[in-house]
Amino acid sequence: MRARYARSDASLEPEVFWRITDNWLELSVRFLVEHRGVRVVKDQITP
Repeated sequence: MRARYARSDASLEPEVFWRITDNWLELSVRFLVEHRGVRVVKDQITP
């Protein structure tokens, strides 16, 4: 993955990013899945 996209600093581990807005805390999750498996994984994450 790193060689394919020429990114030596690319992390392949899941990461959570957070941002404080004016009235809540916003969380974003970044993770790698197979091209055809995105919907299934998102459904498993969301209750």
